[in-house]
Amino acid sequence: MMVKTIKKAQVNNVAEILSSGILSKEMKERSPLPEPAACTSRKPTPVECIKMGLDIGKAQIMTLDDLTAEDAKLILDAGYGPATLQTLYGIKSAGSLYPRLVKWGLHKKGADPRPKMAGTRQKRNKPPTMDVKTFQDNVYEEGRTVQAEQLEQADQTEQLEQPARSEVPTEGKSAGQFTRSEFLALLSTELESIQQLFEEKNQSYGTVDDLFYNFRQTAIRIFNKQEHTAMFTVLMTLVDKHLVPLANKGLDDKECAERLRDVIVYALIGIAMWKEMHYSNGASGPT
Repeated sequence: MMVKTIKKAQVNNVAEILSSGILSKEMKERSPLPEPAACTSRKPTPVECIKMGLDIGKAQIMTLDDLTAEDAKLILDAGYGPATLQTLYGIKSAGSLYPRLVKWGLHKKGADPRPKMAGTRQKRNKPPTMDVKTFQDNVYEEGRTVQAEQLEQADQTEQLEQPARSEVPTEGKSAGQFTRSEFLALLSTELESIQQLFEEKNQSYGTVDDLFYNFRQTAIRIFNKQEHTAMFTVLMTLVDKHLVPLANKGLDDKECAERLRDVIVYALIGIAMWKEMHYSNGASGPT
């Protein structure tokens, strides 16, 4: 198996996470991990480090100036609207985004981000839905549209239905306010839970739904709503990009699920990189 057991006592920093055997030699050679030092110039965002962890982009996303035509096209082609670009790149005014989309010929993709004039009739777009039950059947044929409001509503429901896990003490702390040791213990637990999806006694493999649910719950426990919504959205975009070519090659669900597991593992490593940069600067949690 590519994902191996990681004992909590063995995980003390990002370097140990990367060298603890979580990824097989084959995986490392196929897609080398970026060095954590790549984050040291400034405090990166969660989205930045996930992209570093996946090693699919070198641009660090922070502001409108960092938005490139290639990244914008990737996100819009996957089925997301300009509102997602605003969220991921911290763009406050939709009016400042529209001229760039026009310049790149992307202004007709998704909803119109231009501000509406008072007194004009606006057509209300019906928000798209995410059917978890059929997700693994159609993720290969079409891009998934995930709205932040839907994620927040679903996450609130999940938090009410399921009690918080007991591995890490959370009383008196808001999401993201863990100490360094608590975070590393939580990260180790999450990596082990992914491993368990693929190492059941009957050797059955977790479904695509299982993996996405696991990652979403991880994000809920570690980050606040705004951060984990952005992470989940960009992860969906990137996974679509990774899995569609695989499905076109005729890989079955089991093989695609294995690839998806690798993507999520890289994302968790990216999270660890981001957290480590904050801790290395003396912070006890996200700023």
